[in-house]
Amino acid sequence: MSASSQARILSGIKKFYSYLIQEKIGVENPTTLISSPSIGRHLPDVLSYQEINNMIDMIDLSKQFGHRNKAIIEVMYGCGLRVSEVISMKISNIYFKDEFIRIIGKGDKERRVYFDARAKIHLREYISSRKDNEDALFV
Repeated sequence: MSASSQARILSGIKKFYSYLIQEKIGVENPTTLISSPSIGRHLPDVLSYQEINNMIDMIDLSKQFGHRNKAIIEVMYGCGLRVSEVISMKISNIYFKDEFIRIIGKGDKERRVYFDARAKIHLREYISSRKDNEDALFV
């Protein structure tokens, strides 16, 4: 059984005994001396620089959503944004002159994220290729 499975089961047993004591059904918790197994933390797998470039180069700009897809990948990778941040971006929050975007992140916290020349080019291309006037960037 994996360490995480052991920790989850042990946590349930400990909470059960705590509940019994709280409800005055039990008088002592026999699990107080048992320590949970160490689960450890693992870093996420990331794409290499070459893999990102290959993915960007594979986007066909002649397709209907080519410019949009390229802009999404460039902004996500270049700015280190979460998907939820990218899909909630607004055109009015992009400052091309100063090369930054106002992002509303987790907990409604606002921050400035600077972008590079590649992201700037692809954002402009995508915005100019759009036929609507919505403020939402990626519709």
